[in-house]
Amino acid sequence: NIGPEVIRQASHIDLSLEAATKSMVLLKNYNQALPIDKEVGSIFITGPMATHMQALLANYYGLSENMITFMEGIVSEAAPHTQIKYRQGALLDRPNVNPMDWFSDVASDSEVTIACVGISQIMEGEEGESIASPHKGDRVTIGLPQNQIDFLKNIRSKAKKLIVVITSGSALACPEIYEMADAVIYAWYPGEQGGAALADLIFGNANPSGKLPVSVPFSEKDLAPYEDYNMTGRTYRYADKKPLFPFGFGLSYANFEYTNLQ
Repeated sequence: NIGPEVIRQASHIDLSLEAATKSMVLLKNYNQALPIDKEVGSIFITGPMATHMQALLANYYGLSENMITFMEGIVSEAAPHTQIKYRQGALLDRPNVNPMDWFSDVASDSEVTIACVGISQIMEGEEGESIASPHKGDRVTIGLPQNQIDFLKNIRSKAKKLIVVITSGSALACPEIYEMADAVIYAWYPGEQGGAALADLIFGNANPSGKLPVSVPFSEKDLAPYEDYNMTGRTYRYADKKPLFPFGFGLSYANFEYTNLQ
């Protein structure tokens, strides 16, 4: 029998953190909005994925007793005197039932707003797992749910500095988010240490190094219809339309170059 002391060694947890940190992709960092100084006076954490356990899980996953959400990771790394407030602000895939705006004013009072948005396996998972999908996990659109875009527009109108974190297991067309945010991190579904990894990147404990393994189009209108397996117009090799973000894209806090490529 394999006991928990063998399965969940410290080295395994460290590896989970390393994998999550290296997989996240920095898509935008306007005027060096990131990293954030740990001594910042106030942070507002918001969005439907900030405390959502589904933000960490993909379609094939294990479970542990220490799943670190984005909010938990940020709180653990901020300075003790930093004032941190949280409001979910928006539902995952539909307009708020209660239309009252009791969250955006918090953004205007905070030095930094971190909005965690995106989709999850309950929207894009396989068949029965995708209980929020009207198409059993298939997607007829590849954008962020409209209610989340509207939520971000409201937050943007108040926020002094807006950091957007996106969760998804696939290419999520997000031109509106890119234009609105000061910084954008594509976090995917980062696993049990996802919150700790995000915090390390946001506060500069780690340097972003992830690169996109897919191209991100502007919208589904730029994609060839899947009526056959012809590769014309598909993937970064055969697409004839400029993507929002190309295959291999990813920013860093440092300048670097590749040499002696073979």
